[in-house]
Amino acid sequence: MNWLDALRDSGLQARADRFAPAVSTLPARKRELKSFWATVRNPDRNRPGDAGEVEAVFYLFDGREVTLADENGKPRSNKAMAVGPETNPKQIAAILWRSTRDGSDFNRRISYQPLGIV
Repeated sequence: MNWLDALRDSGLQARADRFAPAVSTLPARKRELKSFWATVRNPDRNRPGDAGEVEAVFYLFDGREVTLADENGKPRSNKAMAVGPETNPKQIAAILWRSTRDGSDFNRRISYQPLGIV
């Protein structure tokens, strides 16, 4: 083995170490069921008594990732998002919840007040 082979082998070893899967050093944590209220529809000032619409959103948080769940703690899907050190788990849950909403109300009927123009 000459110096060139040794250099190539050390380069291959360094590359293998660089791309080796990292082993998690964090201990496994118990999933905690949390919830918050999300606004589905804002109140309409033109309709008296319309308070809008809200929905309870449940999510599981284990210290590393957030998964949407039902009220019993059963995951709703396999979709999960990792939580960074500066990220609020509730914000991640809201992003996941918005991504599961059906359609949008972009083409809804917009009711205006009478303009009073003669």
